[in-house]
Amino acid sequence: MSRKRLEACIKAYGLGSIGEVTPASISSSECYFVATTTGKWVVKFIEPKFTNADVLQEVRLAGLLNDSGIQSSVFKRSLDGDYMSTIGQDRVTVQALIEGQTFEMNQGPPWLVDQAASTLGRIHRLFESEDLKERDLFQYKIPESFVAKRISQFEQIIKNAEASDWEERHQLMEDARWRIAQLSSLLERPFPYEKFSVGPSHGDFNILQLIARGSKFAVIDLTGACSLPLAWEVVRSYTYSSQACKNGHFDIKGYVAYWRLYLEQFRLPRFDILNAHRLIFAQILLSFFGFYGYLDGTMSNTSLKTFGFWRTNMCRSILEQGKDIDKALHEAFGTLKE
Repeated sequence: MSRKRLEACIKAYGLGSIGEVTPASISSSECYFVATTTGKWVVKFIEPKFTNADVLQEVRLAGLLNDSGIQSSVFKRSLDGDYMSTIGQDRVTVQALIEGQTFEMNQGPPWLVDQAASTLGRIHRLFESEDLKERDLFQYKIPESFVAKRISQFEQIIKNAEASDWEERHQLMEDARWRIAQLSSLLERPFPYEKFSVGPSHGDFNILQLIARGSKFAVIDLTGACSLPLAWEVVRSYTYSSQACKNGHFDIKGYVAYWRLYLEQFRLPRFDILNAHRLIFAQILLSFFGFYGYLDGTMSNTSLKTFGFWRTNMCRSILEQGKDIDKALHEAFGTLKE
């Protein structure tokens, strides 16, 4: 990053002289924590995949959360009065830096996990009337050709691993063979995924998007806000946040408790509650995230490797505990009205 590039951004927003600059390593976008003579700021360079409308939507939704008592990002207007500025070839936003404690995946303290469940329910209630585009992540009717492609990719990974000296090659081959077996049987277990309730949401609500401040926390990064199966975000946020789900274990007791707290704020149909684990099982199984680098030999990101294995373990845990999960959910929520 050229310091002059950042200086041009800070100047456009009238934020004084630049001091210390730190890259924001946890962000998928190009972001920097910048100290100036007027305060501490987050300068974000917008990825090409996001439209101007996407960016302004994030600004608006963050404002809605703040106005409703859920702390979120506060965006700064430029000297021209715009929340997003075009500076040279870059599109940029600036927001006040929220200082606090962040957590890695599956490192959420119990109080934070509990509050996250309630907050996600509040967000779904607040966003209920928002018109957000639907995310194309979910295959409600799974095409045989798509499954065949995934099987072929995992077969190639096995060949690559056999010919490699990768330290994780044995685990990789074991996981790939397991996924192939499950993908082969997925089409034999049809399920009405299209019945899940789709609605507007944060899009990526999990422990990595929360900044703890005392006994409260702020919710950040609404760039991916969209409409999606709401129950998917419930189960995903729990499994990402809870310490009990470390290494890909699906913790049933905590999961039921998470649903209880969520449902105090927002109500979903009984079908969604009883079957959300089936939806995330299929979605993870069909995803190749965490494995692409093994196809061309470019895999070097240790955290991405770990995440790929975590996801396979989560699928295993859901499958192995399927009957116990169903029993616990039916006992807790089976009498709820649709």
